[in-house]
Amino acid sequence: MNARIPIGRRPRQRRWEGTGACQICDESIPTKPIPSNYKTVSKPVPTFAAAIAIKDGMLQKGACNI
Repeated sequence: MNARIPIGRRPRQRRWEGTGACQICDESIPTKPIPSNYKTVSKPVPTFAAAIAIKDGMLQKGACNI
């Protein structure tokens, strides 16, 4: 499934400090996660499949551990 996601709800990559774990997230939710020791490391993308492709590339480069 590769449906387009509405603008404002587009996924991004978040990389957690300390663990190096990367997570696909939707930053349209107005609250910050706890703990807040992360960085957003990608621009918004139009589909979930595109977000998976970015995460896969980061895993292959060693930029993410999980």
